[in-house]
This record gives sequence, C-alpha cells and structure tokens, in this order.
Amino acid sequence: MKNESSLRRQSFGMIVVLGIQFLLGTAVNLFVKFPESGGPGVMWEFANRQPLVMAHMIFGTILLIGAIAFVVMATRRKEQMWKKISWVGLLFILAAWLSGERFVTTQIDAFSFSMAIAFILAILTYLWGIFRANL
Repeated sequence: MKNESSLRRQSFGMIVVLGIQFLLGTAVNLFVKFPESGGPGVMWEFANRQPLVMAHMIFGTILLIGAIAFVVMATRRKEQMWKKISWVGLLFILAAWLSGERFVTTQIDAFSFSMAIAFILAILTYLWGIFRANL
C-alpha cells in the first residue's frame, strides 16, 4: 500500500507540473513573438533570451526527468499497472518535448499542435493511473 500511495503522489505531482507547463506554454503563445525568419541558430538565440520561453523549456525538461524517475520508481517497486502508466506518460512527455524542440527551430504550427496533443495525453495518462489506483 505504501508503494501504491507514493506512486499515486508521483502521478499527482506530474499532473501539477504539467498544469504549470500548460500555463507557461499559453503565456509563451500569447506574449512571445518569434522572428518571422531565421535558421535554427537564430531561433534558439531568440528563445534563450525570452524568460517565458526559458521557463517553459526548463519545466519541460523537469517533466522529462520526472517522467524518467517515475518509470524507475514504478519498475523498482514492481507495480505492473504503474509501470505501464509511467512508460506511457514518459512517451507522451517525450513526444511533447521533441515537438517543442522542433517548433522552436521551425516555427511550424503542426509541432505546436502535436506538443499540445501529447500534453493532454500525458495528463490523461497520469489521471487514469490515479483513477485505477482508487478502484
């Protein structure tokens, strides 16, 4: 039961950080205007000078590290349901992270959209874990 409780807390923590990430991403979308043109170097240079973009990137990396830690925790505790949830959550967070990286360098809206889809699926995954643990 202690294992289950800590894994449920980890899932809830991931949801909280995903919520913060959503707010940061929305702020970037509303208040940051990337250059109209330029190669990847120009786009990264611009992104690295924007506090909102930097915060969004930092929280995205924190989420990725948290998702990896969740996989390790669930695997060590041999909780099959949580192992599946943690792996699926990691894959969605990785997809969002990679989509964000591609969006910065290309400014192609499809990458922003895929980041949003992966974000929603990650939240639903962690919520599903909490729901299943409470059955």
